[in-house]
Parts: sequence; structure tokens; C-alpha cells
Amino acid sequence: MNRTTANFAITHFTEFKQQMLSWANQFNICCFLDNHQYNAAHNSIECLLAVDVYSSFKDGSLQEFKTYTTATNDWLFGHVNYDFKNQLHNLTSNHPDGILFPTIFFFQPKIVIELKEKEVVISCISSNPKNIFQEICNIQHPASSIKHLTSSIQITPRITKEQYLSIIEKLKQHIRRGDCYEINFCQEFYAEKAFINPLETYQKLAAVSPNPFSCFYKLEDKFLLCASPERYVRKEGTQIISQPIKGTFK
Repeated sequence: MNRTTANFAITHFTEFKQQMLSWANQFNICCFLDNHQYNAAHNSIECLLAVDVYSSFKDGSLQEFKTYTTATNDWLFGHVNYDFKNQLHNLTSNHPDGILFPTIFFFQPKIVIELKEKEVVISCISSNPKNIFQEICNIQHPASSIKHLTSSIQITPRITKEQYLSIIEKLKQHIRRGDCYEINFCQEFYAEKAFINPLETYQKLAAVSPNPFSCFYKLEDKFLLCASPERYVRKEGTQIISQPIKGTFK
């Protein structure tokens, strides 16, 4: 498997980025990562897009995933669910899951696009990079093509305020006893029977919160819209870099 790569000059960075995102949304699976032009230590790529699936890995073990990464030896995009920890540390959890993302999913994209300030680099397995560049350039007014589907949305906490405060008091007792020194206590906020346009919602999120680890991730009928200031982990040679806001597990 060989990739064909080509570079193309661009003149309007922001406009081309919106065209890229609108073009990517036509695929069943895509992953769009945006640094929003932050200039910080360890940053290496401004904007990266992966679309279409050449091969994929889903719901296997860590060893099986290692075998897959070795065999592909290529770009891989995807996710690992929090509950993958149960495979690593002999843990269990029983939280409600109304979205049902796979526990682990990664795909080898047919097309990878890296966007720079004045240049775009397109790498393809089976397509012609020039044709892909032209397809993206031909998208006119990408924002106007978005259908407004947002319904009246009622956001609901997974636990009540009274339950939340009760749990907080119990956690304080654990801290006083020395059972732990830091606790990251979270709960889910959710909405049911709501209709939104994921791409439009992501664009609004990015507009009000342009964070360096932003992501529009589409996995068929499931979407992850992210605007995070945190770097969870990065590997540079033999060095591991983690930049969380809260504490983290070694």
C-alpha cells in the first residue's frame, strides 16, 4: 500500500478550512482535528483531516490493536473509550451509555489532508490528490448548505443536585481520612429526543471556544464534538508528554 502525496498553495486559510470540513462531512467516517492557530510548546500540526476507510480496527484487545498498528504502519485516527480501562486494570463499571460508541475504534484513512497557513498537503491511497483538492475548492459557501435542525433541547443531569451534594460530602470525608488527595468527580448531562445538525453545532462550538484540541469526529451515525484545552498524551521519540488541567494517572 503506497500513498500519493501532493502540495497545493492556498490564499484563504479560514475559507479553505470550512470547505474541507463541509467536504469531509459527506463521508460516513471522518476525523477533523484543529489547533486553532495556537502557538505553544509541542504543537506540530495546525489542522488535520482524515476521511474514508481503507482498513479499521474495532473492539479488540490491546495486543490485537498493537498487531494492527504494526501491520498497517500508516496514519490511524479514532478513539479509545474510558471504559477500555477495564481491560487494562481488571476494573468494572456500569454507567449508562445512550450513545454506544465502540470501546475502541481506529481507521486507516484513504485520504489525509494537512492544512497549513498557505499550503495544503493531500495524501491518498487510491485517489488523485489534485482531484481531491479541486473537489474541496469547488464547494461554494459551505456554511449556507447547513440545514438548521436544532430542536428545543432539555439538558438533564444524570444525578440530582441533592445526590450530587451528598456524594461531595462523602468524597470530602475520604480526603480527610487520607484515602486520597485528589478526586475528579464527574457526571453526565444529556438530552433525549433532540435533533441537531452536528456540523453546525461543531462550528458554533469552535466559534465561541476555539481551543487547541478541537475535533469533529464522525463515526457513521455517532458524533464527537470537542473543544478541549488539554493535551492528554503525546509521544516524541522516547519521551511521553501529558498536559492535563486536572490530575492524571501515571
